[in-house]
Amino acid sequence: MVPVALQPEAMGAPSAAEHASLEGFLGLARRGKGAFDKKASTSFKKLASQRWTVAMSLLGSDWEGLRLPFSPLMIAMQACTRQSHWQRSLALFGSVSSQSPVLYSAALSACDKGQQWASGLQLLTALRLERGEVDTALYNGAISMCARAQQWQHSLALFQDLHQDRLQPDLITHNSLVSAFEKGGQWQRALAVFDSTSGHGLGPSIVTYSGCISACARGSQWQFALFLFKEAKEQSAGVDVILCSAAITACRGDEWPRALQLLTDFEGSSRANLVAYSAAVSACAPGGHWQQALQLLVLAQTRAIRADTAIYTSLIAACAGAASWQQALFILRQLRSGMLKANEITYNAVLNACENAEEWQHALQVLASLRQESMQADVASFSSAVGVCGRCWHWQQSLHLLSAALQNSVQANVILYSTAISACEKGNQWGVALHLLDQAQRVALRIDVVAFSAAISACEKAGQWQRSTFLLEGLGPNVVAFSAAASACAREAHWRHALALLEELEGQSEADTEVTYTVAIQAVAKAGARLSEWAWGI
Repeated sequence: MVPVALQPEAMGAPSAAEHASLEGFLGLARRGKGAFDKKASTSFKKLASQRWTVAMSLLGSDWEGLRLPFSPLMIAMQACTRQSHWQRSLALFGSVSSQSPVLYSAALSACDKGQQWASGLQLLTALRLERGEVDTALYNGAISMCARAQQWQHSLALFQDLHQDRLQPDLITHNSLVSAFEKGGQWQRALAVFDSTSGHGLGPSIVTYSGCISACARGSQWQFALFLFKEAKEQSAGVDVILCSAAITACRGDEWPRALQLLTDFEGSSRANLVAYSAAVSACAPGGHWQQALQLLVLAQTRAIRADTAIYTSLIAACAGAASWQQALFILRQLRSGMLKANEITYNAVLNACENAEEWQHALQVLASLRQESMQADVASFSSAVGVCGRCWHWQQSLHLLSAALQNSVQANVILYSTAISACEKGNQWGVALHLLDQAQRVALRIDVVAFSAAISACEKAGQWQRSTFLLEGLGPNVVAFSAAASACAREAHWRHALALLEELEGQSEADTEVTYTVAIQAVAKAGARLSEWAWGI
């Protein structure tokens, strides 16, 4: 029975002819006859998928006892999920006394849509332990759900449960697991799954190849990615634009010329689309090769490929890599003057360009423009603005921006606090730096070496050697932080403390500890000089 709390959709009721046909169909169902009119059956399915509350009301409260050639509840649940009403779908699932595996599958899809992977796993566990009716298709759905939620450990556990239940994994199972490992940055595990497909008598499909190449791309393993790409072509798995784009993405950064060559080769045998060109433009971004990226955008437009916001954003990111802030601002203006709309990622790329070029005033203008466009500046936006102000010696402005971020309910992370602490270090504000460090720890952030090193460096500049050495407690043997603390000791000629810090770095490489050795020697020398001054005074 449909819960009363569920309200009908804002859609019209069926026509009089539809209603009469459906009533006749339901009359046959209530009399227990199986010779259903195909047209009426199709009409009811359509009604249930579009206006599920109307369909369920026609069925009445005794619909569970009807002999229908399909599950109207499953159709209604699927309709709710497609319309992003996953809560309604789960409510429908809970409204019946007996759930079939088909309904469990629909409920699992609803959990997936609502990003409720934990609830989905609970449903699957209940079905598995209480009724033992889980099949490979259900496991595939659960593995994919966890993959999309970036829960690769749970996807792997489900794969193991599938084997424990003596079920046979199919190619969809393997592809779903590859996807989980790809999103989780587990490229070695993805390749292991790729190899296991042959052991199960399955040949890798183009989806398998694409997933593994993407996993290698995330792991900066371009050699493995290109090897798989070559193998896919030789095995006649078929090279589509998705596969080629994954290979291009794997060459992002230092191997950008290979990315352009892959695009050229693909153009020679097929028709590259926006996805392939976007991947190639993105490949040019880390190295700041914005001229090449711009040429690609122009080439795409000459081939009647309509550019989108994402490819413009990648072009701006390439400008940021080269600190070409004027070009980044120009492209932003071009984008806004056209039919496209810049998003938060676009503005963050422009902010990054201004940060790299140390154009703090333009960065503040871009941040203001973002907020004027009714967009929400995120932690990346504020981190760039805080960072560039700090690097340009405007630590007060950095603190103002940090305060604005917190007031706007931005979820501050360790990067934001680290940039603010670095700004204070640049401005010789050791007291404020320590306050920010304490504030970050109070909100349960796990402070990294960058933040600690910046705070220690701020203390070192002010000659606060006791505070520098105190901050080192709980921090691993990091050369930068220890060198800063040793330098603080050297300023006050506390050579014993400097040497003690040097001993703690025992085991590090000679190159790493060279700076610390130099600082320790300076501390001893300064102590000796002061001793000589004292002796001459006598």
